[in-house]
Amino acid sequence: MVSIGLPAVVLGLAGLALHAVALTRQQETRLWLDHSHQVRAMISSIRTDFLQTESDSRAFVITRREDLLPPLAGGEKGLDSRINRLLALVEDNPVQVRRVAALKDLLPANFTSTATMAGKARSKAIQAPKAALLRGNQTMKPIHQMLQRLDQEEAQLERERSAANDRAKFWTRPGPLPSFSL
Repeated sequence: MVSIGLPAVVLGLAGLALHAVALTRQQETRLWLDHSHQVRAMISSIRTDFLQTESDSRAFVITRREDLLPPLAGGEKGLDSRINRLLALVEDNPVQVRRVAALKDLLPANFTSTATMAGKARSKAIQAPKAALLRGNQTMKPIHQMLQRLDQEEAQLERERSAANDRAKFWTRPGPLPSFSL
């Protein structure tokens, strides 16, 4: 009886230990997956704010309606604050940290360009709004590209973390473990 019971108990304890490890792994992968969702949400928020400021500025240059001109100083501070939060979120990923730092470096030039363009439009110094918008677009393009790269990198991490989470779920689901044959 002991020769059969003892190995069964040992196998049962080993199974419980493996199950506990799998549960821990599943919790860890879920936390990382949630982290990826937070990073992507922050990138989306930055992109939305940036696009809104850009759109409002363009509308002002075209129409010269003051009510369409966004508060540039407030917009820059708000975006800078969000970028700092994004930087804190990606501190575990050196590649993303460099990208966020580069994004942060690009912002002042964009806001300076937008403010200059708005000032010229306000003083009627812009004779060809289309040319001014094209010049403004050149300073905005690198920001759009950086936001896209940040999101693509995080999307890839999200896919990897989701797959790891699915694997961990596989080993913690109720029921018998699959049988493998050689």
